[in-house]
Amino acid sequence: MTERVSVILILSLLVVALVAMSAQAVKSPDESPRVINPRVYKSLQYAFPDATNSGTFDANPSTELDDGVSLGKSFNGTTVFPNGVKIGDTWYDYQHNGRMTRMVDWGVCDDGFMIHFLWMNLDTEEQENRCYAYNVYYATGGSAGTFINEKRIQTEGEYAGYVSLDVTDDNRAVLSGHNNWGSGYQAHTYWDFQCGWAFFGANRRVEDSVIAAGTGQDPEDSVKSAIWPSIRYQETPGKPDPVLHVFTQVSEEG
Repeated sequence: MTERVSVILILSLLVVALVAMSAQAVKSPDESPRVINPRVYKSLQYAFPDATNSGTFDANPSTELDDGVSLGKSFNGTTVFPNGVKIGDTWYDYQHNGRMTRMVDWGVCDDGFMIHFLWMNLDTEEQENRCYAYNVYYATGGSAGTFINEKRIQTEGEYAGYVSLDVTDDNRAVLSGHNNWGSGYQAHTYWDFQCGWAFFGANRRVEDSVIAAGTGQDPEDSVKSAIWPSIRYQETPGKPDPVLHVFTQVSEEG
């Protein structure tokens, strides 16, 4: 019995010693400070500012985040999102599956600083005519403080969704997701004609013949689906043709 008590006392003392050492380590002046990228810090602090944030943003295109720009609720004195503002509607709330894609992006063009929004929209519980829905907010310039209102991208009879957003170097929205034209789902991308116009006449569906790539099966064997795409639109100085990178999932039958 004596030996058992002694062991317990020794273990207890060791635990106390470890706690004391941990506390001392936290307070130690020799601890190396963490190095934080200023851009990452600002994105964490201001990506979703609360209603009391009164910071300002200089939307001059030449301004860099590293120059001490403070991102916040207002842009040059204009409140960006008054309480209760609505970007758009959807009955379909399950916006992502498998991974998160970008649904909000921003940029600057001749009409000023703009914030782009993209989501999957379904008007009612009826599982038909699902589409991409787009809106853009003019934060500065002659149209400051206004939205263009919700823009439906697909026409009736299509069934699209699970969207991914990017912008070009001149701040034109690039909208992607998967769409069904009646032959299965495939990645489908739309480009705005000008910055903030919401005119998506230019569009491109990935060829169905590439769906089976990497599966080891003949593309003609069966209809497959390429779903949940993520995109990255890349423009390289000195090269005339931009590149659209598309990452999607292909599910084999059976």
